[in-house]
This record gives sequence, structure tokens and C-alpha cells, in this order.
Amino acid sequence: MFLLPSMNFQLYFKELQASLEAYMARALDYKDPDIAGLAEAAKYSVLNGGKRFRGVVALMIGKLLSENQDFLPLAAALEIIHSYSLIHDDLPAMDNDDYRRGKLSNHKVYGEDVAILAGDFLLVEAYRILAEELKDFKSENILKLISALSRKISIQGMAGGQYIDIKSSNKKISLETMERMHLYKTGFFIETSFIAPVYLVTGSEIWSTVFDLGLFARNLGLLFQVVDDILDEVGETLHLGKQSGSDKSLNKATFVSILGLEGARSYAEKLYLKTLNSTAGIIDTHNRELFVNLLNFCYKRTS
Repeated sequence: MFLLPSMNFQLYFKELQASLEAYMARALDYKDPDIAGLAEAAKYSVLNGGKRFRGVVALMIGKLLSENQDFLPLAAALEIIHSYSLIHDDLPAMDNDDYRRGKLSNHKVYGEDVAILAGDFLLVEAYRILAEELKDFKSENILKLISALSRKISIQGMAGGQYIDIKSSNKKISLETMERMHLYKTGFFIETSFIAPVYLVTGSEIWSTVFDLGLFARNLGLLFQVVDDILDEVGETLHLGKQSGSDKSLNKATFVSILGLEGARSYAEKLYLKTLNSTAGIIDTHNRELFVNLLNFCYKRTS
């Protein structure tokens, strides 16, 4: 395991963001005039900002494991999959959101038909990148990664979580169901950002015998969603990049609707402390600092 030097986390994050943005712009640069409109629609959603949290996490964990291998294709594929899911989530048949990251949603600019195709293209393109561009890793490890990723975004992952979300609208659901919904919808994919580099390097998801990386990542993903729900209730549209209160207007089940605003804040704080305490098993101070910074990034964000 490589040790990261003491760092300015914000600067480090932005540097990785920039390299990831440049890679994705190159990867999606299709010139064929007959399909240029579809490529443009896809790039509109992929390259229109965003925190790049999933991709940057994959780069950070990759650098902990190996300084000399290229994890940019992995990071790009994760962000491209995330963009596909947002395009489809925003559609009128789903969340019906007009704005994403402060700009009009894909379907508001290009139409629902092209937006659906753009999402389809991006999902497949992500797998193409994983299959063709991960040149520094063993083929059997790439296959294990693709298998694990597929499980995390399929019916017992992101797609299943979105289904539970749809079917929970206008209903009162339990906290247990809410936790499961967001573990599937958000937690498992964020977990993949942490463990995917481990699969590529070692062929396994086991990173350490003294620190459960997967559990840390799943808790972080759940915390990410709780904060999302709180921000949807109290955040400003300008900072959120989408209309605040959109979940409430659709009568969607959220942590705030179940627990109340103060209850959701208390839940988030307890989850934050639990996740923070789990980093005690990381022996090296600088590496622990990285995980604490990632946790703080999720907990203290305002958008």
C-alpha cells in the first residue's frame, strides 16, 4: 500500500477533478456527423459540472494502492454511469426534474427521445471504456470488477433502489425500507468507487484486515443521501443546482418526511460519528486523514 503525503485536500480533489474532466471530454469526442447530435447530448450531461465524487474517490483509492497504474478509465466509467442514471432519473416518467447541476435537464434541451438514447449510450460507453482502456491491469481482475459493478447498479443495486423509490411515492414507509432503498440506490454505487480499484489491483475487494472499506463506503453513501434529503428541504436552488423542495412536491419518501427535519439531522450526525469512528483502524495518519476528509466532504456539503 502506498502512503499519501500530507495534503491540501481541496487542492488535491480539484487536481483529480480536472484530470478526470479532460479524460472524459476526450473519450466522448465522436465526430461522425450522423450521430454528432447524440454525442453532444451525452457530453452535455457528463461535462456540465458536478462534484465528480465517485470518480475522484476511485482515483484517490487507486493512488493508495499503486502510484504507477492508470485509474482514469475506471474513474471516467463510474462518472459516465452516474451521468446516465441522472439523465434517466430526471425524465418526466421518473423524477420529472427540469434542472440538473444548475442547468436545464437533458430532456428539456434535447427532448425525451434523445435523452433516453443519451443515457443508453453512456451506460454502454462506460463498459466499453472498462473493457478497452484499462491497459495496466490483468484481464481477470477487470472481469471481476465488471461483474461487481454490474451487481451494484442492477436490480439489487441502483436500478432496484430507484424502483423502490418510485413505488414509495405517496406512501408512508418504514425507516428500514428507506435505508434499504438508499443503500441500493446510492450506497452500493459509492461503495463501488472505493472497492473497484482494489479489484483491479488485487482481484479481491478486501483492502485491509483492520479497516472495513466496504462498510465505510456504504455508510458514507447512506450519509450522502441523508444530507441530500436535508438539503432538498432547506437548501437554496442556486446552490443545489436543481429546484429545492422537488422531492416534497412529488410526495417522495425521504429521511425528512419520515424523521422530520431535526430527526434527519440527528440521524445524519449519528451516522457521521459512526463512520468517523470506523476509521480508527487505519494505522497511517495521512491515509486516515484522506478518509476523514472524504467523510467531511459528504457530511458538510451545501450542494
